Amino acid sequence: MKSIFEENAYKEIKGRLENLNENAKANWGKMNVGQMVWHCQGPLNIILEKEDYGMKPSWLAKVFFKKSLYNDKP
Repeated sequence: MKSIFEENAYKEIKGRLENLNENAKANWGKMNVGQMVWHCQGPLNIILEKEDYGMKPSWLAKVFFKKSLYNDKP
């Protein structure tokens, strides 16, 4: 699995994000660029408790996933 903490994976992801624009066509699915970016950040907002979706992340998710977000180890 690729990690954003590996330089090559980071550059690949950053390059793909920089190539996005409002006229970009979907390779699959029906979302436009704005919808896709919002969709991809949704799970991160939940686990970081930036948005309230009526449910809290489990203690297991908090312990393992949240720690990994703030850790540079793959």
